[in-house]
Amino acid sequence: MLHRLLEQKNAVNLYSIEYGKVDTLSSNEWDIIKNLTTALKFFYEATLDLSFDDASISIVIPLISLLTRTLQVRSENENEIMINMKNSLYDSLNTRFSYIKRQTSLMAATILNPRFKSKHLNSDELDLAMSEIISFLTDYNNNSALFRGTDNVSLMSTAPFVLSTSTSNIQQDKEGLWDSHDNTPNQMESAGSEDQKTVLKEKSQNNLSEPLRVLQRNADIYCYWNSSPYLTLRKAVLKYLSASPTSVPSKQLFSAAGQIYTDRRNNLLGEKVEKLLLSVYNIRVFSYEY
Repeated sequence: MLHRLLEQKNAVNLYSIEYGKVDTLSSNEWDIIKNLTTALKFFYEATLDLSFDDASISIVIPLISLLTRTLQVRSENENEIMINMKNSLYDSLNTRFSYIKRQTSLMAATILNPRFKSKHLNSDELDLAMSEIISFLTDYNNNSALFRGTDNVSLMSTAPFVLSTSTSNIQQDKEGLWDSHDNTPNQMESAGSEDQKTVLKEKSQNNLSEPLRVLQRNADIYCYWNSSPYLTLRKAVLKYLSASPTSVPSKQLFSAAGQIYTDRRNNLLGEKVEKLLLSVYNIRVFSYEY
């Protein structure tokens, strides 16, 4: 809303001068709006990233980390209002999301995402995430003998992944939320063989030690894992990367069902509606070729 108002600044001022029925904003208020849009655009970008159909829960920790980092940046022309607002947002983020770094499943999902790995975790958090994955895989292999041959299971994908050293093909105006992630090298170092007590840990360490930017940031991580040489880790990928970070996709599904039941089609059987919804949301898997 503020971005749109700032975009139409000249039109708003002109309308106020010609008709005189609307009090125009002062130059100081326009400056405040400009600064607000600069700070809040990162939250808008994060909201979009979380709401994509193919978004994974592994994006939560990196987004919180990046938002926290952007709120700590100070510029010379910031006034007291902006400083106070950024401080309030920073405190609110820490209060609302302090628990995420205690969720081992979230940390495990983060390091299994080839775009993030250990970049947004410290050494203690990385150890917890590794322990979570190794514990799951060990239990899986010991207790699920029927699934020992599932290394070749394919992960459902909607688009091919792209090998590239570039980070994104999405054009953004000026600076973006992901700039600090893209421009900071990965600090992860491969652990020595003496610290690798099990084969699972060795596989996990080898995966983490690979270059971080193998994929474009908007590429399909599931297609990447389909062709990854780390077959042992695919079981963990199926478990930890399958969850959506928000309820947006399910709400969209309910909205789509409401659009199918129109006044002229209110006698459709539930079975027919389920088939229509299944077709609508899965036809993209086949690139609309049917």
